[in-house]
Amino acid sequence: MRRFLMYACLLLAAPFVCHGAVSVSLARVTADSGARGGFIPISVADSTFSGFDITLTYDNTVFEVVPGWYHPGTGEVSENARTPLSSQFVIRVQRTVSGRTTTLRIAGSSERGIADATGLFLRIAVNVTGAPGEQTPIRVASAKFVDTQGNQIQATVSEGAVFVNRWPSISRSPENITAVCRSGNNPPDQLFEVWNTGGGTLNFRVVPTVPWLTCSPAAGSSDGNRVGITVQFRATALLPGTYTGAILISDANADNNPQEIPVTVTVYPRLTRIGPN
Repeated sequence: MRRFLMYACLLLAAPFVCHGAVSVSLARVTADSGARGGFIPISVADSTFSGFDITLTYDNTVFEVVPGWYHPGTGEVSENARTPLSSQFVIRVQRTVSGRTTTLRIAGSSERGIADATGLFLRIAVNVTGAPGEQTPIRVASAKFVDTQGNQIQATVSEGAVFVNRWPSISRSPENITAVCRSGNNPPDQLFEVWNTGGGTLNFRVVPTVPWLTCSPAAGSSDGNRVGITVQFRATALLPGTYTGAILISDANADNNPQEIPVTVTVYPRLTRIGPN
């Protein structure tokens, strides 16, 4: 920690002289709720510097850094956080938590630094703790960079974000199906639609609950597009009366799994001719 403070003090004391420029961007990433060990990339573009001190803030109910991403005693980042561009830097992290806000201070220095570099510089390892649909910006509270002479460099830093994927959600239309026919006949085919009103991809199956119904296709997928399903009736063996069944629409990953469409078929007696031929 004493070394961390030394790096930070050197950067704070550096005179501002424009020697080149630094462009840094934090990625905007999406991940599933409960995902563990993912990375938030920090990239540089056409950048020259030998020291840096960046302070980030974010909502820790959406994600938090992985234990072991940095050493809790020395603050030094782990090897899997580094890339070829940052391998020569001594990088340390200071993390503080206040309620649902985490402040992450990342400082590093190198005798040679990097020159006109573009590419992935550092990876922040995180566990996603937020519920589907939640998100948090990764804000840059401060960012300072210096060259090999200790002069402060003008920097542009783009903030990042973490978005937690929403689960798929089953929507269907119409909400029920009604058909009629005469005994010995089948009602005309009907059509219903299934689509995803949530996140990701809805991979659904369609299963009738009674033997006098069939559906085609029996499965499909939707990223928001509507998928048409044809309902065919097999009612020729049904006696006159009213019959009820349902069509089940399921996806184990959907937040409202399963959904159903009630189906009612009324079979009327055959017409009987009365009178002379």
